[in-house]
Amino acid sequence: EIPLRLVGSEMCIRDSISAGRSKLKTGMRRTAPMLRYLIKGAFDKVSFVSYLLELFRKNIIDIQESDGEVMLIKKTDDLKSLERRERKAVGHLFPGKESVVRADAQNLLKFKRAFKLIEKNTLSRFKSLSLKLSAGYLFFSIGMLLLAEAAIASLSVSLYG
Repeated sequence: EIPLRLVGSEMCIRDSISAGRSKLKTGMRRTAPMLRYLIKGAFDKVSFVSYLLELFRKNIIDIQESDGEVMLIKKTDDLKSLERRERKAVGHLFPGKESVVRADAQNLLKFKRAFKLIEKNTLSRFKSLSLKLSAGYLFFSIGMLLLAEAAIASLSVSLYG
């Protein structure tokens, strides 16, 4: 026989967990580089190109091809929707007042610097997510342990009381 007060407290915990689910945020934006990192376990050239495609989707850059040459064209200076490192990467691709960058050997250093920033940003966000999930699991486990201890104590009191 389970005491009524234990059932009530268990229901309270269940209700607070289900209410908290809608509020739970991991802080992880689902970006293409992050999703690729989760799938492949590495940040690579495809991950970086997926970042450039996200910039295209957000109307920050345009990607054009002419005579086999690819050019990135900066369409706006409004980078508020980007994280700090992402804004810095755009700054490396388009330094100063430049608004066009060709994807050629001459601009390789710009692309390498932007690549490194986006790689660092993706890995940092992944580590942060992992830490949050681990901490959440730890707190959940401690909560369940305390609940089990309370249930055992309550049962032993009711058996001998």
